[in-house]
Order: sequence, then structure tokens, then C-alpha cells
Amino acid sequence: GRRDIVVAFRGTVTCLEWLENLRVSLTHFPGGLVTGEDDLGPMVQKGFLSLYTSKTSTRASLQEMIRKEIGRMIQKYTNEPLSLTLTGHSLGAALAILSAYDITTTFENAPMVTVISFGGPRVGNESFRKQLEQKGIKILRIVNSDDVVTKVPGFILNLDEFVNDEDVGLGIWSRWFYKYIENMQLEYVDI
Repeated sequence: GRRDIVVAFRGTVTCLEWLENLRVSLTHFPGGLVTGEDDLGPMVQKGFLSLYTSKTSTRASLQEMIRKEIGRMIQKYTNEPLSLTLTGHSLGAALAILSAYDITTTFENAPMVTVISFGGPRVGNESFRKQLEQKGIKILRIVNSDDVVTKVPGFILNLDEFVNDEDVGLGIWSRWFYKYIENMQLEYVDI
């Protein structure tokens, strides 16, 4: 069989975490690729990224702790089939997704990574979602339809669903609005 390592992340607890949850603009994940003028590259919610990468003089960042431990596990079980399951609720779900992306970006020999997200907020943009797919990360996103956390932050826009140019010129306005939201770094997808 395969050895599966499970990492579980807790949801929001501290006042600082609540404040970071409100920093909803998108920012580039360090090491992410910007693929062109029309594509801003993989971007994630600024507050979640801050919680993932922030450290103090006495405590390593969550990112550093995850990288160290996953590196140790990869080395320890180098001769065994290995997989990694990351899970969390609410903020923990967001951190699980960021960790999955980081692990598959950092480790050349990264194991298969799966995320099981419970009641998680939206984490990143369309380019980030595509990067997760390209890296082979499987995500099961479990949401309660009445849970507002799963519907925030940001906007979800799909240009294909907008009216076209023939419909009284509204297509031009909708493309402008879409570009405006994208440039404001508030366009999220359900991941």
C-alpha cells in the first residue's frame, strides 16, 4: 500500500487571524509565474498568505514548519509510495490549499497531494486554480450552501456568462467591468 501523511489545519481563533481574514485583495504567491500581460499569474488572498508566511523572532512561519516536516517525511520514506492529505476547516481549509501549492512548487519529488476542504473561503484567482490542476493537486471542497464563509472573499466572474456585443452594447461594458475587477485584484474562483 501507500503511506498517507495527513496534516490538519484549524480554523480562525485569534484576533490577528480574524483581521487577516479581512485582507481580501489578491497578491502573488512568492515563486508563482506571471505568464503574460493578460494573465496576472497565480494570486492568492493577501491575509491568508500573510498567515502562512509570517514569522517572529521566536517562531518559524507555518510555511517554514510545513516545508521542514514534509522534507523530513519525503527523506524518511524515500523508498515507499507516499501521498499527502491536507485538510482543514474555514481558515484551515485556505491554509491547506496554500500548503498544497507550496509543497508541489518547493519539492521536486513532492508526493501526490490531496486537499479536503471543509467550509473554506475562496483562496485565489483562476490562474492559481489552473496551477493547482497542472500540479496534479486534487481538491475536494465541501461547503454548506448557507455558509457565507464559502462565498467570500471577492467576486466570481465568468466572461462566458456575460451578454455578447450584439446585446445592446452590454458586452463591451461587461468586459470593461471584468477587467476592472481583475485589475483591482478581487477576482476569485471556488477553490
